[in-house]
Amino acid sequence: MFASHMQHATRPPRPIDGEVTIRLARRPELAIEQLAELDGRVLPAGPRLVAEVDGRPIAALALADATAVADPMRPSAPFVELLRVRARQLAF
Repeated sequence: MFASHMQHATRPPRPIDGEVTIRLARRPELAIEQLAELDGRVLPAGPRLVAEVDGRPIAALALADATAVADPMRPSAPFVELLRVRARQLAF
């Protein structure tokens, strides 16, 4: 029984399938605040870039100081990097 739990725990995460959108959020949004809470972090006030998969936020980046939050239950690190690249393109 223990071995089966270990195999499950060591499986690589499944890739995220769906439509990816990068957008600018100029005002506070409940879904982004909930994402930050889930990640255990606080985003500063101000505009944020948001990565969404099928309309659900998976990562957000505060443009004021580059603080990032992401869904800890999903493989979201690539989305944070994508947000950082986009922020550099926008010169924030």
